[in-house]
Amino acid sequence: MNYGQQVSFKGAGCVGPLPVALSSSSAHPGDEIVITGTNFSYVPFRNVVSLGNIMTTVTKSTDSTVTFTLPEDITPGSYQVSIKVADRTKTVPGTLQVDL
Repeated sequence: MNYGQQVSFKGAGCVGPLPVALSSSSAHPGDEIVITGTNFSYVPFRNVVSLGNIMTTVTKSTDSTVTFTLPEDITPGSYQVSIKVADRTKTVPGTLQVDL
């Protein structure tokens, strides 16, 4: 017996994070910074934020914001910030200047 027309679905997959901006362009060790954008995870640990090869601690997240804390021992300098969600990594526009 058939009821109606057969249909099939194909998932588009995850588009990954789409970061738009940082809450500040400069910060100090221990400061909290917020990334705004879309397609972030509501589960903080599923959002991986790094400054170059330096990992940060994500403390809060929604689908449109991710809050992370700069490590206390980070070296001052200018950093590209990237965010990884579901094996997809994007760079946040601009740089973050870390000062003492």
